[in-house]
Formats: sequence, structure tokens, C-alpha cells
Amino acid sequence: MSEGVGRKAFLARSRAVVPVVAQPVPEPAPAPRSPRTGPLVAVVGAGYAGLAAAYSLHEAGVATVVLEARDRVGGRVWTDDLDGAPIERGGEFITAGYDATARWTARLGIPLEGMGIRYPERPLRPDPGLDRDEVAAAAAAVAAEAARHPDEPAVELLARVVADPRIAELIGSRVQSSRAYPLDALDARFLAGAEKLLDDEETLHVEGGNGRLATALAAALPRVQLGDPVRGLRQDADGVVVRTDTGELEVDA
Repeated sequence: MSEGVGRKAFLARSRAVVPVVAQPVPEPAPAPRSPRTGPLVAVVGAGYAGLAAAYSLHEAGVATVVLEARDRVGGRVWTDDLDGAPIERGGEFITAGYDATARWTARLGIPLEGMGIRYPERPLRPDPGLDRDEVAAAAAAVAAEAARHPDEPAVELLARVVADPRIAELIGSRVQSSRAYPLDALDARFLAGAEKLLDDEETLHVEGGNGRLATALAAALPRVQLGDPVRGLRQDADGVVVRTDTGELEVDA
């Protein structure tokens, strides 16, 4: 107690002090969205579908950003280098039915070249002794029925439409290989174009490697972020917030 201040005076002063109660600190309001001159669209994945979509949007004047988890573009198409020669570590053969690939390579001035083989006509070991016309007719019937019943399981439709189990197995294996997905996990819509998997046209590839098309698409885009996986999406009235390993990105779609 300070010198010169009596007990009564000290107590009187203490009663005059107003106690202070701690108040909760309010959460800060969300920062306002950064103004943009036009819409911005995020494309998740720099595979061929994502790159083609971003290219088309960019060509139409829509700003885009492509977010890719890997350190490269191309997705399941991956051209690597072996002692100066291109090798394919992903999709390799361009057979009949790859119409979009042909359109995009022509659009970007990238030539396709023959490989000197007919991949669908490769010899089978052991040879099941199937008649090619019968196989072609069955594949056409499968494709037509798949168009009518796209949600039916692919395995069930094949068994229902194709009487010869050897032909059904052949068509199923070609579809599974081309889709790079287990046949028993596919529905019938993925059997569309099955007859093209038996076409005897010469098999093609992109001159210099199939990954060249992905590289050309990406090079034409202003913003492709590699090694930046998307971890979450949040949509509100103002647009979409994309959360990646490098932060959050505000986009319109």
C-alpha cells in the first residue's frame, strides 16, 4: 500500500474501478473478391481432354488456368526419350475411331504418320480360328445395341448380344485395352464404336511422339500450372474457390 493513502481511502478508490470483461474477438470478414475484367475458368487436369477444353475456351476469348498434379502434360499419353528416340510410356496406337485426335493434329499442323502395322489385325496366339466377317458383324451389333441401352453393364450386353463367347471375349478385350479400364467396371456406352476396333486401316501415331500434341496445346495456353494438385472446391454466389497446394484460386467456373 502506498505511503500516505489510508485504508478507507484505498477501498473507496477500488470500488470506483469498473471491471473489464473480456469480449470475444469477431472473425474477420472474408476478403472481397479481386476484380476481374472477364470470366476466369479453371480446368482441372492437363490431359488431352483438359487441354482441348482449355484451348477451345481460350480461343473463344475466355481466360483459363489449367491445374495439373503431375510435373508434365498429357495425362495417359506420355512420350519419353530413350537415347534420342521417342518412346511411348502411355497411349501409343491411333487406330480407326480416333477422330478427335485427327482433328486436333490437323488443326495444329502436326502430322500423323503410319506405323507400318495394322494393330487390330495383329495375329492372335493361340489363333481362335474366328471368321473375320462374323466378328465384324457381331461388333456392329454390339455397338448398335449399346446405343439403345447405354446404362447396361458392358459384360452383360456382350453376353446377351454375341452368341459365340470367343467373339464376345475378343470384342471385350479390345474395348478394355482401348479404354484402359476393366471391362466389368464399364457400362455399355463404352462399347460404342466397337466395330472400329476391328478396322484394318494402317495404325498411326503422331510424328515425333504422341505427347507432341499435348505439348503444342499447352504451349498455346497462357497459364498451365504443373505440380499443383487440386485438393478441394468451394462454390458460393460469387463463383468458385479452388484449393491447391500453393493456395486458393478464385474463378468463375
